[in-house]
Amino acid sequence: MENTRHENRTDTDAARLMLGVADAFADATARDRAVAVLAMCTDTTGLADAAFLGSVAGSLDPVAFTSAAARALESAPEASLRSSVASCVESAGTVTKEFLPSDVPFDGHAAAALNAGFHHEYVLPVASRSEVLGVVVLYDADELGRGREGLRVAAPLVSVAGVLMRHARTADISVELAGQLRSALDGRVVIEQAKGLLAGRDGVGIDDAFRILRMRARNERRSVADVAAETVSSLRSTPR
Repeated sequence: MENTRHENRTDTDAARLMLGVADAFADATARDRAVAVLAMCTDTTGLADAAFLGSVAGSLDPVAFTSAAARALESAPEASLRSSVASCVESAGTVTKEFLPSDVPFDGHAAAALNAGFHHEYVLPVASRSEVLGVVVLYDADELGRGREGLRVAAPLVSVAGVLMRHARTADISVELAGQLRSALDGRVVIEQAKGLLAGRDGVGIDDAFRILRMRARNERRSVADVAAETVSSLRSTPR
């Protein structure tokens, strides 16, 4: 009965933590979201040493850490080549690895981990649908690997975080695209204004006015929109 109450309490705490992370994601940067996921994992597992490896242009690069030890391990050249991370990305499932003294001659990452006092690592995929956005690596200093008990809660929370991160990233892209479209629209309006003013001043057609703008932009190595904005400002300020 006591064990059941403990599990229920753990689940409740995890759910509360997840809601906090979801709320924090709304206005966070990509790195802040990675830090939030690490905080969620360390809180639910009790493992203090963790790292977030984010997917950038098809490769996984260190993004955030909870300790200097985790930073040192993940920043080493051999870290990105280890099989545990590759297996996690390929299977989109949690991978656990025990570091053994027999691995040391053949595995630089295992050697460095053991030297830092770690005996196990747990690699959790941060994924949404079929896309792996990154992985969380948790380092366990316990020789028996008892830290893996917390993965029962951490793994599904990280899965939910993956969905949140994808939506947050999509929202970021949408905002960026909206800004680009707005800039393009504003530039188009200014260009049309400049064409009309030039046509009226020089007594030329609209097409000829645009050619004048384009030629000046090319000669000055500037955008047509910038030249048009300057032209509009100049012509409007010139007394008739």
